[in-house]
Amino acid sequence: MIGDIYPGAEVSERAQMALGTQSTKPLGHKEGAIFMLMCKSIVIAALFVLGTAPLVSPLGQGKGPMTGPETESVPLDRLLHELGRKYDTYFTIEETWTDGKSTDLIRSNLVRRLSKAESLVQELEYLKKAVANLTHSLDQANSRIIHIVDSRLLSQKDYALERVIPSIDFNGPAYLLPDAIARQGVPVSSQEFGFIGQPEVRDYVTVVHVKGEKLKVRDALSGFIPLDRRGNILWAATTKLGPGETSHIAFQGSPKQGAR
Repeated sequence: MIGDIYPGAEVSERAQMALGTQSTKPLGHKEGAIFMLMCKSIVIAALFVLGTAPLVSPLGQGKGPMTGPETESVPLDRLLHELGRKYDTYFTIEETWTDGKSTDLIRSNLVRRLSKAESLVQELEYLKKAVANLTHSLDQANSRIIHIVDSRLLSQKDYALERVIPSIDFNGPAYLLPDAIARQGVPVSSQEFGFIGQPEVRDYVTVVHVKGEKLKVRDALSGFIPLDRRGNILWAATTKLGPGETSHIAFQGSPKQGAR
């Protein structure tokens, strides 16, 4: 061992060859001191190289742990906005809650992004597994609109958004559309209730002309909104779980400049 070499000690032939010397004579005090200094210099140089070399993981190839956005947990509504932009799609949300359990709202869920997704179908199937009671369906009139629904609502008696409007002819701000529907005896309201998100995402600008007969409430809310808009969630409806409860509907986003 290098640490065992002292002045005056004999050095093996292999060590002398490695250092460029091939003397088999014992080293004197001066020669031994020089030899020890050379050995120390070699050790220090080796440690410097090892200490400054980059450490590369054999699995990550130097990328480090997966802490980027692909593994970050985000609120469900934020994730839906991201999916909408990615796939040129718009969403509606229908959620419910029970007494003392505001965390029942599906938008209160934090969802981990799917790191590798090849299609919107794959993303939606993942969400069904990641969020309790979440289901989804394509809008029958426009495949760019996807309805995200708490499945418990679909078995609720007299659920407002499943009701059919005999006839409607409404022309005005979209946020007042629920009140026009309510005048036909459907339990819906434009009043805020348990709205999750920033107030500035509420849409008080978009104007719609809704006209038709035997329209399901969900279709009347979704089918007449211009899709050239900011934000990929059209509206969210919050309904207490129970028969005949009122659904509180909040339109979101805003039309892009020049669009109404």
